[in-house]
Amino acid sequence: MSTFVKSTVLVVFIGFGAGAASAATVSGTIEHVYPRHNTIMLNDHLFRMSTRAFDSARMRRGEAVRVTYHWRHGHRWATEIRSV
Repeated sequence: MSTFVKSTVLVVFIGFGAGAASAATVSGTIEHVYPRHNTIMLNDHLFRMSTRAFDSARMRRGEAVRVTYHWRHGHRWATEIRSV
């Protein structure tokens, strides 16, 4: 019984780790920049950013970018923004 519980717990933690580590990439032009909320709108989707990432990225409306993001708590969190 103990082996079954250990293997079940291990499978659950590996599943959560794989889901959190997956990232997606999207490219397009920035439609809106919301500095008060540290978000940008790209292809009718909002991408949230940390304050540090938002301040370090120089973004302007109409700029072509490629965004790498993660899903976290139902929101898209941009982890990397590059100009195309």
